[in-house]
Amino acid sequence: MPHDRPEELVAKEGNGFILIAVIWLLTLGGAIAALLMLRSANDARVAVDQGQMLRSDLAAESAVETVIAELLFYGPRSRWTRVPASGNVSVDQMPVSVTLTGESGKIDINEADLQLIDNALRGFAVTATVRGQVLAGLSELRGGGGRVGSQATLVALLAPASQSSGQCLPSYFTISSGLSVPRRDRMAPALGKALGYAETGGRPTALQAGDVLRLDVKPGSGRNLTALLRPNGIPPTPIAMIDWTWNSGCE
Repeated sequence: MPHDRPEELVAKEGNGFILIAVIWLLTLGGAIAALLMLRSANDARVAVDQGQMLRSDLAAESAVETVIAELLFYGPRSRWTRVPASGNVSVDQMPVSVTLTGESGKIDINEADLQLIDNALRGFAVTATVRGQVLAGLSELRGGGGRVGSQATLVALLAPASQSSGQCLPSYFTISSGLSVPRRDRMAPALGKALGYAETGGRPTALQAGDVLRLDVKPGSGRNLTALLRPNGIPPTPIAMIDWTWNSGCE
């Protein structure tokens, strides 16, 4: 039988190594191409998500501006001159949900007596341990001359109580009414029940001078926006913005 000469064996082995190298390079190239395509697809998704987030944020901001414009230009004829009120504002063919409430019907976390706050938390079925934690933190803050200065801080302070009660408690508290006791005619029925009142307001009432309004704005997707403002009718700032917070709800 014919036998390969040594130089032919070397040539065949060399061809085998070359073939293996080519296959390895092709595999490596395919892996790199797949990785680049995956990264490109991920970057595209991130860009799309960021674009949608920006569009949603701009829609929420435009909804607040629309409400302010209606208050300024339509006055008593505006649908936002009675609280509470709710409705959709169309922004670039995107419906944005807006809920308007008055802060005077909420408990001012900075001005109310600690016993009143404790009674409300108890009425919302917050456990004694959590109530003690919230009140201790608030008492320490007040003792140092501090205040709850933003809606985001209010939400963080009440987060354990909200989790304990299963309700969005910041909806019933405020940082800006300036009242030691909330107005019963402006009070939400749930808060009135928590405080043990037999009857409260909850029906729409006309805005009054000095009222602070809360706008809870929810676009179809993306972040929610909470804005606190005070219409005072005095140029050059007929409406003063008090607070502007993204994702300040109980999500």
